[in-house]
Amino acid sequence: MTAFTLNYLIIACVFNFFYYWFNGRHHIQQYIYKTIDVMLRELEKRDPLNPLANDLRAQMSEIFNNSLANEPFFRLFGDLLFFPVNLILIFVIIVDMVRKY
Repeated sequence: MTAFTLNYLIIACVFNFFYYWFNGRHHIQQYIYKTIDVMLRELEKRDPLNPLANDLRAQMSEIFNNSLANEPFFRLFGDLLFFPVNLILIFVIIVDMVRKY
């Protein structure tokens, strides 16, 4: 169990080094923001008076700027804990971008 934990931490640190080097968090947030923006535009085009679209636009900045993201310890702990999720998200984003071209 100790070897697994040590290997996990080493792999997570190596991944997070490149993740921070290439500013992965920002790219993932921008991709999600653009996808939500396209969906909201389509919703507004189909139903301009829908109150859900206005509520979602108002909450978008609050979603991306939560209070835990500003604390360096929580951000580091979250990146170490959830690096497989980040890796999967990056892979899905790359596959989606390649499919669009």
